[in-house]
Amino acid sequence: MDSCISACIKERESCCCLEVTTTALCSYNMKKLSVEVPASMYCNNCKGCDVEGCFPCRMCPVTGPAGPMGPRGATGPAGPTGATGAAGAPGPAGANGAAGPTGPTGATGPAGPTGAVGATGATGAAGATGTKGPTGATGATGAVGPRGPTGPTGADGIAGPTGATGATGPTGATGGTEPNPYDLYVQADAAPGGDGSKAAPFQTIEEGLAAALPNGVMHILPGTYPVSAQLSVSTPGLTIQGSAGALIVLQAPVVPFLIDGGDVTLDNLTMTSDNPYPVEFIQTAGEGNQIINCQIYGPEQAGDSSTWVVNRGFVTQGNTTNLLVRNNIIHTLRQAAYLNPGSSGTIVYNVVYDTRGYVVDQASFLFSGNSWGIPENAVDIALLSGTASGAPYDPLSALEASNSNATVSDQR
Repeated sequence: MDSCISACIKERESCCCLEVTTTALCSYNMKKLSVEVPASMYCNNCKGCDVEGCFPCRMCPVTGPAGPMGPRGATGPAGPTGATGAAGAPGPAGANGAAGPTGPTGATGPAGPTGAVGATGATGAAGATGTKGPTGATGATGAVGPRGPTGPTGADGIAGPTGATGATGPTGATGGTEPNPYDLYVQADAAPGGDGSKAAPFQTIEEGLAAALPNGVMHILPGTYPVSAQLSVSTPGLTIQGSAGALIVLQAPVVPFLIDGGDVTLDNLTMTSDNPYPVEFIQTAGEGNQIINCQIYGPEQAGDSSTWVVNRGFVTQGNTTNLLVRNNIIHTLRQAAYLNPGSSGTIVYNVVYDTRGYVVDQASFLFSGNSWGIPENAVDIALLSGTASGAPYDPLSALEASNSNATVSDQR
């Protein structure tokens, strides 16, 4: 019985013990024992137990004293993994990795709006004069020269008998007056085919220039003279003289008068244009030319004069020397004149208004006695960079005082 109880005690797992007195059956030899089990033991809720005995490993004995510790059993299987612990603090940042390759260039964005228009730049210097045009047609043949002196009288012959008196012949036609090639006339409404005399004037200025001789005078009689092609005045010493009521009107962007004959004079001419053209009315070249007593003006232009078409009263070529500009009235133009490098002369007693004044570009001109009208010029005299210091422009106070307190823009 002790061994049976001991065996049952070793393997009990799910028995509860209650006190009873019964006879136990040892499960090891399946023999009924005649010994009594203590009244304190019976099997409760254990498979295979009844009041008469105890089946294998289901005996519920009273716990005996602990035996010696047996040998360590084999390590049991690992239990289930415990719950994940809380995350630790972030470690220090690692070193930056190498830069990756550059990605492809994105598509070009749309063009931005066009910026505002910039201010108009300064007027450039006048371009060089074009080549001289072809020579005009040969003028009409001059009048027959005077008869030479009569030769010496021969010796008297022997007198013959007196003949009978013949009948009187018819009276010849009255002779005409030959035109004077040194004193020509032009009239806009004259009949075509005139010979340039005062009685039969030429109809156009071009006809007069073709017939003019050196040091002659061509008179422009009252009328309107449209000009759409350049008039080249190359006859030395020629004077073209206007009269009250004569008006020259430029109708194309050409320089109406190119003076290159030397000692040429434009006197008392009035000229304007039907539109503002970017040209000058007179261009000079050579020695000793004169522009005197003329009126030169353009049509009105809107806005500030800095935005006007660049039309001018006159322009000098670089080989212009000893030019005289006197007693003229010049107005309503972008510039009264542009004086190119190397040119020289005298500008006196003129009246200029509603322009941007005389522009001096490395030229040498004496200014004296000039005055300024209304509307006032933006500037009366402009001395551009490169123009020499000293006479005839310095001291500036003297230049201003001798020209009716002129406004001088010194850009040297």
